[in-house]
Amino acid sequence: MFRMEGQCFAEELYDGSTFSSEKNNAKIKELRENFDDFKKRLDIFTKLKKHDKFGKDSENNLYIDYNKYGQYLSRWWYEQDRKKCNVILEEEFDLFVGFLDNVSTSLAETKINEFYILAQHCINFINKIITGLYSLKETYNNDNEMENRIDAIILTLIDFKNKTQRYDSVHINKN
Repeated sequence: MFRMEGQCFAEELYDGSTFSSEKNNAKIKELRENFDDFKKRLDIFTKLKKHDKFGKDSENNLYIDYNKYGQYLSRWWYEQDRKKCNVILEEEFDLFVGFLDNVSTSLAETKINEFYILAQHCINFINKIITGLYSLKETYNNDNEMENRIDAIILTLIDFKNKTQRYDSVHINKN
């Protein structure tokens, strides 16, 4: 079976294979809701282009500061400097990686289809985020601290993808 970028074959692979207990159903529901929250919150990283930057407003919402004339002044006025962006990246992605660890652990412990399907949806979202993070890295190409932070995030996201794909290949080989 071939995996194509952006497609999820989990429904076909695991159609009707494992029973979900009430506890697992509650866990799946909670994880799906958390994933929806992360998708909304981190969606800006899927839309970043080279020279775009991001910030956090007074209500803690993330936003894109599109490349434009006067961007420097706007960022200075709203105190959105590189150090603050680095901290925001760390905070936001620490939370997201914690969520991914939870998904990965749930999948490994239960081997329930719904966890696998959720993991595949996470991978599709991660692929979009990584593209935006590379654009952000190009924007901050003269800031080693920011580049290192972005690289660490990308490697961590790729690690989740690899764990899930290892599970995928082990499960497919058993079937």
